[in-house]
Parts: sequence; structure tokens; C-alpha cells
Amino acid sequence: MEIIALSNEHLVDVVRIGNERFGEDYLNHNLLKSQLERNSLVGFVAMDGDTLAGFVYGYQTSVSVMIDIKLKEFFQDLLLPSNEPIGIFKTIAVSREYAGKGLGKTLANALLKKLVERTPKVYTVIWKQSENKSNEIVFGKLGFKEITTVQNYWESESLQLYYSCNICGSPPCKCSAAVLCYDTRIAVHKL
Repeated sequence: MEIIALSNEHLVDVVRIGNERFGEDYLNHNLLKSQLERNSLVGFVAMDGDTLAGFVYGYQTSVSVMIDIKLKEFFQDLLLPSNEPIGIFKTIAVSREYAGKGLGKTLANALLKKLVERTPKVYTVIWKQSENKSNEIVFGKLGFKEITTVQNYWESESLQLYYSCNICGSPPCKCSAAVLCYDTRIAVHKL
């Protein structure tokens, strides 16, 4: 298995795996492509020969320029300085055929290592209704701590983008999310 940088040539498979794991139309090919072209995404893919087995991506931002309104409001409520750089660990998924083999942890570690080169704090939002608790386990082992749970986290987004959640089906999505933080100043896990 080889871990390499995410590029445009991987996007069709990234979107396919994202839809398989999170629901139809959760990921948007054109949005990912434009973010890659603007160099605003940092990401990796796991390749098993010619087969894309999993992916991970995130970005560095600050509250003042954050696009995700829901996260922006959350960070403002935390009273974070609006210009403080923060890392956002956005999405990770492993194809069902490769699940349970430690690939998620390998991908997560690669992205976290890259993000903490740029900022002392990295945040992520994880799905509380996942069929297994692999995200909670992986992020916990990496040193992330849960800050809060947000009910109906994807409701407005699912209505706006009209994607079908794997649990709820057609919009609106009523799934809850946990917001987690990795703080390099207090983390025990060494990258």
C-alpha cells in the first residue's frame, strides 16, 4: 500500500468512495477539483496498485476566512481569535474492501502530521451514527478530544446540496456530529 498526495486524477474514485461511505452526493467533484487547483486542500490517498483504497483531506484556515458557516459560528462561540490559524481535518474514508486493516489510521496520521506543521490546533467533525465506531477509535488514538456534540449537524447542508445520508435516506439528515480537537501543546500522541 502506498500513501501519496491527493491529485485531480484521484477525484473520481474519491467521490465514489465518499458516496459509498457517507451517502449519495456527499462529496462534490467540482468543488474538490477547484480546492485542489487553488492549493487550499491538503490530502492523501492510499493506493493498492492501481486501486484507490482510501483518502483523507483537510485544510488550514482561520475563523475570519472560514467558509463553513456552521463551524465558523462554533469557533466564534469558543472565542477563538479570528485570525488564529487552525487546521480542519475534513474527510476520511476507506473503501469497504479495505476497512478494518489500519488504513484509516495510516491516512489520518499522514494528514495530521501535515496539518500540525502549519498550526498547533486541528479540529474535525465526526459522524456519531456511523455503523461502527472506527472514527472515534482512530481519532481517540491520535490524541483528539471531544469538545461537544451537535444535534442534526448535516440537516441544512443535506437540504441545500440534496445528498442522501446512508442512515437517514433522503434529506434532511438528522445525524449528530462530535466536534474533536487535537492540540499539539497538550497531545500525548507523538506523530
